[in-house]
Amino acid sequence: MVRTLIRRHVRSVGELELLMLLRAERDRSWSVDEICEALACPRSWAVAQLEVMAGAGLLAPAGGKWRFAPASTELEHATAALEDAYRLHSRDVVRFVFATPGRDLKEFSDAFRLRREDG
Repeated sequence: MVRTLIRRHVRSVGELELLMLLRAERDRSWSVDEICEALACPRSWAVAQLEVMAGAGLLAPAGGKWRFAPASTELEHATAALEDAYRLHSRDVVRFVFATPGRDLKEFSDAFRLRREDG
């Protein structure tokens, strides 16, 4: 369940951190600025990831803010299991994110390019 969630929806550790942040405070709606401050990430990256995760049924916009809102019980259970796994075995989860096919150097370098552009 956790591996499937990562394979389908988590392409980077940044995305993992974003998902875990919003899931940890599931009753809170976050502005993009609050997310960027919490994760020390560029605004353009955050907006892009929020839109992708919303399209995947993990998050939802809420009055100009964003909140964790899984579209199915399967996604709810998978993110709960991911949260537990990340809390208990963060190194293993991070290794799996990096080892998942489809991750490439371009994604990694794009994250740094966006950070410099927003900086």
